Amino acid sequence: MDLSTARPVYSSPVVGGHTVYIGSDDGNLYALNSSKGRLIWKFTTQGIVTVPPTVANSVIYLGSWDKYIYALDIKTGKLLWSDQKMGSIKSSPIVVDGTLYLPDDDNNSYHTQLEAWQP
Repeated sequence: MDLSTARPVYSSPVVGGHTVYIGSDDGNLYALNSSKGRLIWKFTTQGIVTVPPTVANSVIYLGSWDKYIYALDIKTGKLLWSDQKMGSIKSSPIVVDGTLYLPDDDNNSYHTQLEAWQP
């Protein structure tokens, strides 16, 4: 894999199916083909992305220093929904039994039932 970004990459990669997802300090989440390393899509936030995203039920959940949590379609990178939090998001979200949990750097803990965000 050969990924060239405008800023450093500190986020660990996450694999879902045949795709590798990795965040960058340039504010992007990159989706790369795991066998060829080619870019499939990228999603741009307004902050840096230093933590790995979480993949659950064909959705990627991504936190950014722009204080937003994003839910993206796993195949296209299309934004499904976003929600602004109180502090920058510097921890990976987790999904347990249909609930998304996420702490921010203002010592807040956020959780939401994912079914509430279904179209």
